[in-house]
Amino acid sequence: MNKLNFGKTIKKIFSRYLPKFFVKENQDKFYGSHIYKRKCTKKKFNKFIEKTVKKINKKLNFFFGEKRYIFKKFFVSSLAFISATFILRNFVSGIAQTAQIVKKSEGKENNYINDNDISVLKAAKTAAKNKLRWRKIAKSYIEMFPEYMKEKLYNLNKKFPDWIFIPVPTGFKLHKTAKAQLGHKSLVENFVDSLLKHKEEEYFFPEKDEYEQYRFFDKKVWVAANFPTVKHFIDPNNYINENEIFAFESLTYDAEIHKKEGIEKILNGTFMYDEIIKYIDKNGEEIVTTEKYSDVILKASKKNNLNPYYFASKIRIEVCRGDGSKSGSVTGNYKEDFIGYYNFLNIGANDGEDPISNALERAKQKGWDSPEKSISDGAEFISSFYINKGQNTAYFQRFNTNSASAFLPNEHQYFTSIYGVCHIHKVSEAYKKLGILSDAKKFLIPIYENDVPRNICKLSDGFKTTGIMVKDTKVYSNPNIDYEISDIDLLVNEEVTILGFFITNSEKLMNYLRIPYWGKIEFFKKGEKHIGYVPYFCVNKNSKIEIKSEEILYITSIIKNSKGAFYESSDHRIVRINKKGEILAKNKGNAIIYIFKHNEMDLINIEVL
Repeated sequence: MNKLNFGKTIKKIFSRYLPKFFVKENQDKFYGSHIYKRKCTKKKFNKFIEKTVKKINKKLNFFFGEKRYIFKKFFVSSLAFISATFILRNFVSGIAQTAQIVKKSEGKENNYINDNDISVLKAAKTAAKNKLRWRKIAKSYIEMFPEYMKEKLYNLNKKFPDWIFIPVPTGFKLHKTAKAQLGHKSLVENFVDSLLKHKEEEYFFPEKDEYEQYRFFDKKVWVAANFPTVKHFIDPNNYINENEIFAFESLTYDAEIHKKEGIEKILNGTFMYDEIIKYIDKNGEEIVTTEKYSDVILKASKKNNLNPYYFASKIRIEVCRGDGSKSGSVTGNYKEDFIGYYNFLNIGANDGEDPISNALERAKQKGWDSPEKSISDGAEFISSFYINKGQNTAYFQRFNTNSASAFLPNEHQYFTSIYGVCHIHKVSEAYKKLGILSDAKKFLIPIYENDVPRNICKLSDGFKTTGIMVKDTKVYSNPNIDYEISDIDLLVNEEVTILGFFITNSEKLMNYLRIPYWGKIEFFKKGEKHIGYVPYFCVNKNSKIEIKSEEILYITSIIKNSKGAFYESSDHRIVRINKKGEILAKNKGNAIIYIFKHNEMDLINIEVL
C-alpha cells in the first residue's frame, strides 16, 4: 500500500497550481506592506479542484468505490478551506500592519487608509466564507476613526457585524468646507424654519425681509441655507445611523446584493412600480414596450457597474412628485418643443426659472427620445462622470470633498438642495423589505482634518436661566419629534427653567428642517418636578438687554463661551450682528440674537430703545 505525505503533496499543489488561478499580483502600496489581490472565477476554481482531485486519486490508488467518493468529498471541502486561508493571509497581514502604524501615529489623520477598491474585500469574503475573520477586519477599521465617531460605528457593528466602514481622508477642514458650500451651492425651500436661512446681505434683503430666490421647481422656491445648516448636513457624524449611513455606501454593482425585486421595492408608490414602459414618441404616438422600468434600470446598472438601488432611488427623487406621479421631465409632452424627449435624472436642469426645460433641452441634444435611452445614458453619465471620478458615494456626489476626486473641491456636485442626499434612506428601506439589510456592505466615510472635538467649549456649560413659554406645546422626552410625547401641556406665559438649547438628535436628518433646535427645560406640575424638551420657538428667556439706536454691543460681554460661534439676528431691520460678534442696533423694536456652536444654541433678547 502506497503511503502519501500529505504535507509535501499539499505544498506541491499550492506551489504548482494556485499561482495559475489565484495569484494575480497587483501590488498596491499599503503603508510599507502589500495587499495581493487574488481573483478566481467559480468556473476556474471548480476546474482546478477536479484536476487536483484526479491527480490525488491516481496516487491514492488504494482507495476504491465508496471510499474514493468519501475521500473526494472530504478533500474538496478541506482544500477549499485551505485555499481561502491562503488567499486571506496577506490581506489580513496588511490590515494588522496598518493598524499598528495607525496606533504608532498617535491618531494623526494623514495616516488613515484611503482604500477605494471593493474587489479586495469582496474577493476575500467570498473565498473565505469565514464570518469571524471578516468581522475582525470590520472592527479593525473602526479603530482608525476619530474617537467621537467610534461609539456610533460600534453600535452599528453590533447590529450589522458584516458591514465594513472605511475611513476616507478628505484633506479638508469641516469648517472651511462648510463656508465653501454657502450660497447657491446649498439651498433650502423657502417654507422651512427661518433659523435655517442665510440672512447675510448677499443673500437677504433686510429692509424688505426677503431672501434671494435661486430656483423655481415644481412651484417650490429655494433660498440659501445659513452656515450652521450647511455644516450640519456636511458633518459625516450626523449620517452614522441605520438609515442615513447609506449616503456612504459604495456605489458599484454587486450581483449578490442587487436584485430586480429590490428595485421594485424602491419604485413602489410611483408611476414606475411594476409597470411596462409606455411613452410618447416624437410624432406624439404612444409606444408600448416589452420591458418594465425595473428591467431597464437593472440592465443599465449592470452595464455601467452601478448600484441599481442607488440609481433607482435617484430616479425616484428626480422625476416623481409627492404622490408618485410624473414630473414634467418624463411626461414626453411638457412643451411643444420637447414632445417625445425624456430626462430621468434631470441632467442639465441646473438652477433657473424653468429647470425642466433646461433638462429637456439636454435630452434633445443627446437624443433621449425614449425612457430606455434616458435611463441607460443616465447610468453611463453617473458612472463615468461621478463614480469613476472619485465621487463614488451619494455623499461625495453632493459634497465633492474626496481627495481622490478628478474635479476641483466643492465643484461638480449633483445636488444644490442641502438635504438632497438624505433621500438615500429609501435604499435602507428596500434592503429591509428584502431581508438583506444585514448582508455584507462597504461604506466609505469621509474624515475631515482638525475637526473640533464635540465635548469642549460648550455653550451650555453652567447654562441655567429662567424662561417663559411663548407658545402652547406638549413636552417631549428628547430633542426629537420622533420621541415620546408626554401628556403634559405647557401653556403661554407659564414659567420654566431653561437648561440649554440643543440640536435635534433625530436619526432622520430631514427632521432638522422642521425643528432644528430644542429647549431643555425644568418645570413643576402639581408639585412634581419634570424635565423635558420643547421646540426652541416655544420658549424664551425672561432676560432682556436694552441698547440705544446706532449703539454697538459686543457679544463677548454677554456670553463667555461665544468664541468660534456663528451669529444670526431674527430681524435685521432692528438688530444686526457681524462675524466678529458686534451687535449693531438699527431701529426701535425687539429682536433675538442666536448664537450657534457645535450642536448647541443660545439666544439673547435685544430691545432697541
